[in-house]
Amino acid sequence: DVLRSMPWLRALNPPKFLPNTRRAIGFLGGFRGYSVQGVAMPIPLRECPDEELARIRCIATDMDGTFLAPDHKPSAGSLAALEVAEKAGITFIFATGRNRWSAQKASGMDVSDRPGLFLNGTVMYGEGGALKHEETVPPEDVAAAIQFAAEHEGICALNLVRADEFFTKDPKLPWAMHLHEQYGDPVPQALPDSHDMRFHCVHILSANEHQEKLYNDLQQRVSSNVAIARNLPTNLAMVPAQANKGKSLHRLSAEMGFDIKEVLGVGDGGNDVELVTEAGIGVAVGNGIPVLKAAAKYEVATNAAAIPGVQEIVNLILEARERVGAAKNTKAA
Repeated sequence: DVLRSMPWLRALNPPKFLPNTRRAIGFLGGFRGYSVQGVAMPIPLRECPDEELARIRCIATDMDGTFLAPDHKPSAGSLAALEVAEKAGITFIFATGRNRWSAQKASGMDVSDRPGLFLNGTVMYGEGGALKHEETVPPEDVAAAIQFAAEHEGICALNLVRADEFFTKDPKLPWAMHLHEQYGDPVPQALPDSHDMRFHCVHILSANEHQEKLYNDLQQRVSSNVAIARNLPTNLAMVPAQANKGKSLHRLSAEMGFDIKEVLGVGDGGNDVELVTEAGIGVAVGNGIPVLKAAAKYEVATNAAAIPGVQEIVNLILEARERVGAAKNTKAA
């Protein structure tokens, strides 16, 4: 409702441009130069009340642009923060558009036995790495996307994702290998003529300058049962409408025994909006896009800072715990 009330979003005339606000957020989230006027930006996380920071027991972090440095590798600061946080009893959860295989390769960590939210919340793993919940794109929308990509061959390519497997109509087509080559995702296999239509996510990949038109055209071809987010400058990610990082975070938090108020969510992109709005404390990294910053209450350093944003979060939580503990001891004395 808050996002619907934003004057800059109303000015886009959503009924003509986009059918619903969530899709508007997802698409605009891909434009890293997009400006938002008249919208309150987040305040520094250091201004968050100590009592709220001190109760955080879980950090749900996006990967690319947040936990990972600009080169899509984990910085020393982020890795150190994770280690310090977990020694202090704080659970780290990756909430990412990557699948688990890709997240493991990018992070250099064994995530197979860790809880996490993957493929933009369509796949949820609980403690011990067990699959706890999944959502799939309706088969009729998968078929529509396959036909759409065939009609735009040469401009875009399709990647279909089922858990840790990637498929494409023709691996030799331009853009078919883009996510593998640029982000280390699994090598897409050729899609068999007769195949299972259950997929968690559909990627439409193209050059940046084609994304807006592809987005608008694709929306006319698929149902309201899917949501399309531009989580990379070269990618439209289509997922089930009922699946997002925020909803999955609620489900995983309950599974692990956390009150949502004890969870901090941090991200940088349009697919992180629900993550930061649903978490007890929502944080944008300094390099986050304007739409994400408009949704987050707090902000930390960029993922490229000497003390990157994720490390700043952990430092502030532990400092708040110390102050709250000292205050209690003083009061007791």
